[in-house]
Amino acid sequence: MKKYKIYSSIALISGLLLVLASVLVPIIILSSYTAQNGSIGIIGGADGPTAIYITSHLLGGRLILTLILGLTLFLCGGFCLIFKRTVTNNCRLKTTALSLIISFFGASGLACFFIWYSIVVFHEMSMSPISYPLSIIGGIFSLVAFIITIILYIKARKENFKIKGIVIDIMTSIITLPAFFLVCTEICNLLQQII
Repeated sequence: MKKYKIYSSIALISGLLLVLASVLVPIIILSSYTAQNGSIGIIGGADGPTAIYITSHLLGGRLILTLILGLTLFLCGGFCLIFKRTVTNNCRLKTTALSLIISFFGASGLACFFIWYSIVVFHEMSMSPISYPLSIIGGIFSLVAFIITIILYIKARKENFKIKGIVIDIMTSIITLPAFFLVCTEICNLLQQII
């Protein structure tokens, strides 16, 4: 129980630090940029594209990934600290690990689907000849792994069937899905650059 509290506190604090870092880094970059250049002139007033251009340079993909990862850790750590008895009485390490694996394969399948969909919609098959079949293969592999993991989860839950535990596992999968989705898209981007 003491170890459980320590791990939950570490998740809560590290999540909070990651969220603060992802929020403060763009502010520091913007303030150093304005200090160097004196002022920022915006052409076109409140144009949407201008705002998007500035924020996309300040908030890179890695900062958004850090923000979502931090929020995930913060929410999980906070939930475990507040409802510690509910979690310890109704959850098991095996089922929680399986719910995280389900979330990961679901996220990787979604990432593969969005890559495939964007290639098909924007007619970029000739521009990315490797990404198209890889997204299909990755999507099929993720779907098969997703189904196998769900079957394993159901078998593990039959041994220790608790409604509260199932609800917590579903919440864990939902909370961690965005973080896993961004991790999978970053991995896909790295693979595209390497290949």
